[in-house]
Order: sequence, then structure tokens, then C-alpha cells
Amino acid sequence: MKTTRLLATTTALSLCFASAWADDNFALVEQVQSGTAGGNNALVEQDGAGNFVGNEPRPQGPRAFRQVTDQTSGENSLTVLQMGDGNAVASSLGGRQLGSNGTANTATFTQIGDDNLVGSVGQRAEGGSGAGGNVMTIVQGASDGSTGMNEIGIASQFTAGGVSSNALNVTMTGNNNRINRIEQATDSGLGDNTISVNITGSDNGRSNLTGFALSAIPANNNASKVNNVLKQGAAFDGAADGGNNINLTVNGDRNAFSVVQFGVGNDVGNLTVTGSDNDLGISQSGTSNLVTLAVVGGNFNNVGISQVGTNFADVSIVGSSNELSISQSGTNGDGSDGFGVSFDLTGDGNGVGLFSGAADAVGLTNGTITQDGAGNLFNAVMDTSMSNFAGSQIGSDNFATVSVSGGNMNQFAVAQTGNSNIANLSQTGGSNSAGITQ
Repeated sequence: MKTTRLLATTTALSLCFASAWADDNFALVEQVQSGTAGGNNALVEQDGAGNFVGNEPRPQGPRAFRQVTDQTSGENSLTVLQMGDGNAVASSLGGRQLGSNGTANTATFTQIGDDNLVGSVGQRAEGGSGAGGNVMTIVQGASDGSTGMNEIGIASQFTAGGVSSNALNVTMTGNNNRINRIEQATDSGLGDNTISVNITGSDNGRSNLTGFALSAIPANNNASKVNNVLKQGAAFDGAADGGNNINLTVNGDRNAFSVVQFGVGNDVGNLTVTGSDNDLGISQSGTSNLVTLAVVGGNFNNVGISQVGTNFADVSIVGSSNELSISQSGTNGDGSDGFGVSFDLTGDGNGVGLFSGAADAVGLTNGTITQDGAGNLFNAVMDTSMSNFAGSQIGSDNFATVSVSGGNMNQFAVAQTGNSNIANLSQTGGSNSAGITQ
């Protein structure tokens, strides 16, 4: 066992480097910077098994890594590279970077092998508007022929006093990897929060979005429609932004996804994919938009959700080869007032193809639900396959409730224009077609 201490308390640039190429190495990083210039910079490289950064096995307990800077320029920078199995960063006490007066924090943790852990790592940046910020990158990958089993405990970022941004990037490959918690916050509403997560399965994010998923991403933010892009930033109209949140879980293969958030308090509360070959695109602009989306155990689904204003959409899909587009503008729910879109679908091949009969006469596009106004509710529960559907609510206080069950190849289209329209539709059996215009 080898223990390496990197300790520095200075008033200028502090540099620390350590390398260890064996098993059971321990590295402690502690840098405190004060003055008007300079910064802290540390690099740790460890190869083998059972290596630790940020903790020291001593009788009085472990110690976390720490970098502190209170000057007006420079940054805290920490890079850790661990190659092997059973390695850990800050596994017991939290490792922290603290920058004051506009100082930036940068941390990169790379672990290649099995059973590796990033325990508790955090960044806090304080200072004037537009200064400093936090950047964190975590890469955990299984080595050739191994299984993964890597874990992230807590990764957090906080900006205070108008500091510009938080950026957090996570890449996890192999099987049975785990993320416990990722957090970002700002106290000014001015900071851009960015979370990018790619976890588990094979070939996720390789292909570009298509269909409704592609259409949901705004044209000025869809460069190449790169998947695994989870973006939080400034509003289109230049309004304050911040406080956005993304939670993402992907357990499957060849899924494509993109989430873009602009404004304040937008939330993809639960984005879950447990199948393969699905396309998911979500965009939010405004204040307190909320999406909860689950695609469970299905393949080849295509879902696009676009929200502008303050809107709520709750979507659950169990099945394969379904297509769904939700477009909301205005104030259609906040997740607690009972408005918005609630869509629960079980079955295969729905929302695909063209309408016919009475549903076709309404003039809507198959697979689409549109709300433009305030206080609208569209509630659909469908247990069917190879069925067509559409809904449109233009105005305020419109209500539509739809139930489809007991058969396949059904069709419905509901169009409400104006205020205070109410539609209730139930289809039981197969090959039904209904069109409602109000």
C-alpha cells in the first residue's frame, strides 16, 4: 500500500501531480489558494486495483479531497485517471471544489474497469454575474471482456451570485452501471444548467432522431440532431434562465434521444427507456414546463414532445412501433392542477399511417395531440394495437376524455376550438372510427 499526500496552501498558482502504477494506492488532494491571482491544479493517475483518491485510511477516519480558491482570477482544476478494478474517488466523505470571486471549477474523473466508484463530488462557484462556473466530467467504462458494475454516488454543482453556468457530463458503458444522484442549482435564475447522461446498453445515441422525435427539437437547436444531448440554457427570448432539471435512465440498445430546455424551472421529471431502437425528442421553453415519460419494454417507438409556456405532459407507452407527437403552447397544466396531457398507451403499431372514415373528416394528423391556450385537458387511455388517434384543443378550458379498449384497428380524432368544450369518447372492440369537431 502506498499513500500519497498532495497538500498546498499558497497565494499563487498551486500545481500537484501524482502517479502510481500498482494496487492499493491512496492519494489525498488538499489545496487552499488565497490572494489576487493564480489557482489550484492537481493531476492524479493510478493503475491497478483498489486505488483511492480523496480518502485516507487512518484511525480517525477518511478525508475528502478539497480545492479552495478565493482570488479574483484562476481556477480550481482536478483530473483523476484510474485504470483497473475496485478504484474509488471520494468514497466516504465528499470531495469538494470551492471558487469565490468568479473563480471557475473544473473536475474530470475517468475510471476504466469494473466495480469503480465516484462517491460524492461537488462544485460550488460564487462571484459576479457572468463569471466563473462549474464543469464536471465523469467517465466510467468497462475494460475489454469485463462487465462494468461502476457507480456514481452524488455529483452536485451550485452557482451563487449570478455565476454563469453549470455543466455536467456523464458517460457510462458496460452492464449494470448505476447513478444515484446528480444535482444542479443556481440561486439567481441566471445560470445555464447542462446535464448529459449516457448509460448502459449498446450503441445508444449512434443514430439521429427521426419523425416526431426530430420535429420536437427547435430548428435553431437541432444541429445534426445528435442523441444523448441533454441541454439546459438561455431562453429564446433572452429571459432569465436556470433551475432546470433532467433525470434520464436508458436500459436498452440503439436508442436515440435529445432533451433541450430553455427558461426557468423546466423539468423532465422522469425519462425512462427500457427497450431498444426508440426515438425520443423533448423541448421546453418558458417557465415550469413538466414532462414525465416512460417507454417500458418496447421497441421502435417514436415520441416527440414540445412545450412553450407552462405545460404538463404525462406519457406512458408499453408496446412497440408506436408514434406520438405532443405540442403544447400557453398554460396547460403544471403537474398539480389537473390540466395538460395525460396519455397512457398499451399496444403496438398505434399512430402510424393515415386516417379513414369519420376520423379522417376532422382533418388532423394521425398520432398528434396539440394544445394552444390555457387550462385545457386531454386525457386518453388506450389498450389497442394498429389504431389511429389525434386531438387538438385551441382555446381555453377544453376537456376531452378518450378510452379505447377491447380490440384493434380503431380510429378517433377530436378537435376543439374556442372555450369550454367537453368531449367524452369510448370505443370498445375493433375497427371503430369516430370524429368529433366542436
